[in-house]
This record gives sequence, structure tokens and C-alpha cells, in this order.
Amino acid sequence: MNSQKLVKELQALIEKGLEHYPVPYVKGNSIRIGKMVVRTSKHGNLVYDTIENKKVAHCFTKSAAIAIARTYKKEPQAIKQILEIDDTISKHLNDAMFFKHGMKSADDTRYDVLETRLDISLTRAYNARAQLDKYIYY
Repeated sequence: MNSQKLVKELQALIEKGLEHYPVPYVKGNSIRIGKMVVRTSKHGNLVYDTIENKKVAHCFTKSAAIAIARTYKKEPQAIKQILEIDDTISKHLNDAMFFKHGMKSADDTRYDVLETRLDISLTRAYNARAQLDKYIYY
């Protein structure tokens, strides 16, 4: 019994120390970065501010949600840019699914066109993801 109590006390002490520094850690079904919480739902990723007790953003990708959680207090003007990048990733990944599905039943000419469009969409999604990484690993 004492060892379990000590483990819980140590965990509470570590979590309290992590609240002051923006180091991400997992607690339950959420990722906590300082006073920000990122939760994944069936509709996307939600970012909450625990101090003001409000929802900050709703994102398609977990990377965008983490980027918003990292930059919310330091650069609040960056949230709009991050959400635009997230929308770009969402659009191009959905386009890629559409093109892959169309390639299954396409003739040779149409297949080549869809394959080219698929490559373009995946490249643009990858480039947008690289832009998000700049906000996460600044």
C-alpha cells in the first residue's frame, strides 16, 4: 500500500512541476502542454485552455493542435496561420483519398492523370506539415 501511495505522490509532484514548463506529457486521453490540453475526439482534435476554461481551437490534425497549444500564450496571432495550414493539410489529404479511390476504376489515361494529382496533393500536404513543425519545434 505504501509503495502505491508513494508512486501517486511522486506522479502528482511531477505533474505539478510540468505545469510551469511547456513540456508535453500524456495524461489519460489527452496531451498536456503547460496549462493547455489537447484532446482527440471523433470530430478532430480540440485544444483547451485550463486557466480560462474555454475551447481555443478545433483542428483536423493532432500536429496543428499541438502547435496551437505550444504557441497560444506566446504568439496568439499565429493561431490563424496554424489553422490555415491545418485546413490545407485537410484539403489535400481528402483530395488524395478521392484520387486513390478514382484510380481503382480508371482507364490508363485517367489513371495517369489521377496519379499525378495524387502526387501533387501528397507533396502539398507534406510541405504544409513541414510548416507546422516549425511552430512545434521552435
